[in-house]
Formats: sequence, C-alpha cells, structure tokens
Amino acid sequence: MILILIVFTFLYSPFTFSKNLELVFQAKEVNKSVYMYSEDNGLTFEGIMPSILNRVAKKSNIKISFYHVPSSRVEEYLFTNKLDGSLMNKEWLDNPENFLFTKPFLKYGYFLFSTKAINEKQGYENYLTGKRICTHRSYLYPEYPVLSKLFDENKSIRIDSENDLSMLKMLLKNRCEVTIIDEHTGDWLINNLFKNESLYRSNKPIFNVELTMAFTTQWQPFVKEINNYIDKINKTNEMENIIKEAKAIKY
Repeated sequence: MILILIVFTFLYSPFTFSKNLELVFQAKEVNKSVYMYSEDNGLTFEGIMPSILNRVAKKSNIKISFYHVPSSRVEEYLFTNKLDGSLMNKEWLDNPENFLFTKPFLKYGYFLFSTKAINEKQGYENYLTGKRICTHRSYLYPEYPVLSKLFDENKSIRIDSENDLSMLKMLLKNRCEVTIIDEHTGDWLINNLFKNESLYRSNKPIFNVELTMAFTTQWQPFVKEINNYIDKINKTNEMENIIKEAKAIKY
C-alpha cells in the first residue's frame, strides 16, 4: 500500500508543547471530503476537521501531518505510532482501551439514498431485505447491526466501494438499489455533482453517530484542549457554522 503523506502545518491550543512537535492525523480520503478537502494535493486544507483543528491550534507551534490511511488500518497505525490521531469512535476499534477519545463533537445521521422513492412504512429492515446495498468498503456499521444480520444470512447483498462518491456512482449505474451515506457527505456530493439526478433520501436516518477523535496516549494534553473547545462550541452555534462553511466548498 502506498502511504500518501499530506503535510499541513498550523498552530494550536494555549497548552505549551515542545517546539517542532509533530502530530500525525488520519486523512480518510486522499483529497476530497466534506470533512477534509484539498484542491492542491495537500498543500492547503478546508473542511470540517481542518476548521476544528485550526481553531484549537491557534497558540502553539505544532506540525500537523495528514496521512491517508483506510479506516480498516487505523487501529494498527495508532497502535504502532504511525498515526497519532483519527476520526474514530470506540465502537469502531477492537481494543479502544489502548487509546484516548475526545468528547463527542459532531452528531449526524446516516440516511438511505436510492434512485426510487423509499418505502419507509414497511420498516428499514424489511425495506433492505433482498436488496443490493452499496456500502463503504472499510465500514462495519456497528450502530446498525441489522445490516450485518442481513449480509450474514444472505438476505441482502453487500457491494463495497472505496468511498461515498463511488457509492453514489454505483447507485446511479444500477449496480445497487440503495446506499447508506451520512447526511453531510450525501448533501454535499449531491449538491455539487448530482443536482440533475433523481435521487431520493429517506426521511429519517437509519442510525445516528456521535463522532469523536481517537488519539494515542501521549497526546493527553492535546485531548484536554480539544475537549475544552468542544465544551465551548456546544454552548454556541459555532459547529453549525463550521458545517455550513464545509458544505459550501465546491467539489
């Protein structure tokens, strides 16, 4: 696997860290995601995560390096100190006790997307039964165990794709009948690339996620500063503004 190193340096937190200290954070997508977006191959970044990290990182000298690492390899890279941090919840790791987690800072829903109207009255499990479902290759979807049950019992077919964009493309090519994408990414991609396509979104999320960041244990002071910032934005509408700015980015 080729490791793509994307370096982006900024200042953060009133906490005093050693000069030239480097924090290596996961980039889930190489360069185009509503959470972390780069038009110039990693020279500059926009999106939800750079906005948050930049706000926390105003007052110290830290070099932040973003590495593109698939979600399926994150735990290995954190454990071996090839990564210092990632967008990751405890439920997504086999041994979460090995790492530090921030407080939840972003809550969002995962919705069903289809080229046909979604019949929600029959219940999502019944609706998904017998269907070809486009999924993210590295996701296990632990928040909705019904999916694993359907796949394990061969009642539905899992069709993996590399990312959310390819999932929507597969859907439009009729390679699958429904896909599952988080609301922020889905809205952003559709508004940028698929405005003229007939796409339907479920009225309610199939499940919800409260997103956290995971860090190796040596970054405890940094985690403390992030948690202080999360407490602050929970009392304001700052997170809504960050999301709005990220969704305004043109693909």
